[in-house]
Amino acid sequence: MKYEYLTHSDTRTLTGLVKGGELRKANFPVGGTLAWDSMGVVRNAKTDRFFPGVDQALGRFSERMQLYNSLIIVTTNGPDIEGIDFLNTLVKPVDAFAVTEGGGKIILMQPSGQLENRVIAHPGEMEKLSDLETEMKKHPLMAALLEDRQADEHPPIRTPYTTNVVLTLPPKPELLQSRLAPKGIDIRDFIPGYDPSAFVHQVLGFARGQFSDVINHDKTTYESLCILVKEQNRRIYILPKHLKTPFGKSIELSKWAGATYGTFAMQEEGWLPEYQRYDIEDSIYTADKAVDQTTEGEKVIGASEASMIVRDGLFLKPISPDANAIGDTKYEDDEVKFSKMSSRLAINITLDESPPSVEYVQGVPVLHLGSGLKALEALEYLYQQIHG
Repeated sequence: MKYEYLTHSDTRTLTGLVKGGELRKANFPVGGTLAWDSMGVVRNAKTDRFFPGVDQALGRFSERMQLYNSLIIVTTNGPDIEGIDFLNTLVKPVDAFAVTEGGGKIILMQPSGQLENRVIAHPGEMEKLSDLETEMKKHPLMAALLEDRQADEHPPIRTPYTTNVVLTLPPKPELLQSRLAPKGIDIRDFIPGYDPSAFVHQVLGFARGQFSDVINHDKTTYESLCILVKEQNRRIYILPKHLKTPFGKSIELSKWAGATYGTFAMQEEGWLPEYQRYDIEDSIYTADKAVDQTTEGEKVIGASEASMIVRDGLFLKPISPDANAIGDTKYEDDEVKFSKMSSRLAINITLDESPPSVEYVQGVPVLHLGSGLKALEALEYLYQQIHG
């Protein structure tokens, strides 16, 4: 098979990783879930559009992976458009849905390809977001950022979300200043030592501090909200901590929770077979920050993607012998308790020209690949090599 993005050297390296036992059959579940982050993987953070070629590659990928009964999920902290664009490129029929706004919403795909949007974030906590935004507008710079809702050739800074308050900075510092200038705002008046070459780090850091001050000052009101900063996407998110399940129970909001809820909702509608569901231990997850590095240089699972890669304290019955358990294992009657369970494989998108490589990070098998386009073709290639 000819590949557009995997080079001959890439496929030779991947074959070597399989023959050497670094990539095993256990890493590639048949009937499992192939889950994807969006920004930095299939979507360019600078343009907020697919990387060139992604739409065609996703279509080919979804068609070929149906041979392995794969459930395809895109999970993103981004808005609905990221999930919609992803789902609309898939070749139908295919079992797929999207999790957007960090787990606050799901987009279900019917067998016909029609999409259905649902809000699952906790409604009471969402109400607090509006109160927080009103309070933040008492600060001149924060007000200018939050009130920037009109798009020109670039999207608005106050990104339209349903379940989060989100600020997305323009791609260049001069664009940011030009958006703020009509409101009489000069960033240098508010951020001491402001350096345009580090504007993303400094402005998002300033915004985080302002949000944190208000939340910490009135914890009784805002304790149900949390802050997430993703500098690679130029975004800060304020989001609820919980979603409300169909059974009335509140659970911690995350991409994992959205994926789990999405499976239940798809099956309830009859749009997903009972045997096919999202379980972290039978999944592969691809993200550009699957692996991060501490200030001491230690490699760790990226905090913003960890919920899709590692789960704590799972009770599983029965458990696949191919699952990747981390830490202590205890047997209690006919149940098995694992201190941690990971996805079968995490794919870390490096956004560079480095060759494919495999390593274990905090007990998780990680395949490093240069781009999301290469990951799409690498999964096709590896499934074919291993399963035929």
